[in-house]
Amino acid sequence: MRLGKWIAIGVLAMPAIEIGGFIAIAALIGLLWALALTVATSLVGALILRHAGRPGLDGRNLASRQDDASSTAPPGNGLIIKVAGILLLLPGFVTDIAGGLLLIPPLRRRVGATIRRAILAVALHEERPVVDLGPDEWRRGADEDRSRTPSANQ
Repeated sequence: MRLGKWIAIGVLAMPAIEIGGFIAIAALIGLLWALALTVATSLVGALILRHAGRPGLDGRNLASRQDDASSTAPPGNGLIIKVAGILLLLPGFVTDIAGGLLLIPPLRRRVGATIRRAILAVALHEERPVVDLGPDEWRRGADEDRSRTPSANQ
């Protein structure tokens, strides 16, 4: 299955997973504590976004004013921290756990390296190898032959 389908399935299944997680946590610690924890993690996410957003924006504005070549560098830890803040801001314990894990520096570096490798693989077309065949090494498929020949009914 292609990556896009997995992402779509994950996005569609996420509300049910989050509701199930909330019910499980509320059963363990109580409904009011679960609600308070949800609000607290959302506030932490908002603070992270506020703190991480300002230097990134100021740095980009300064780089664009100076026509600095480093402004085209791929996003690094700053982007991953912002994603962690967004995940913490969203209500739900599953996204909170994912956001909290992204705040751990070794995991953040590993995720960043994985994303960079995936981007490079797509950019270099490593997923689709090219096979060069000589004129005598290939033949047309049966479906293509039928589509190219006029039918007997015409």
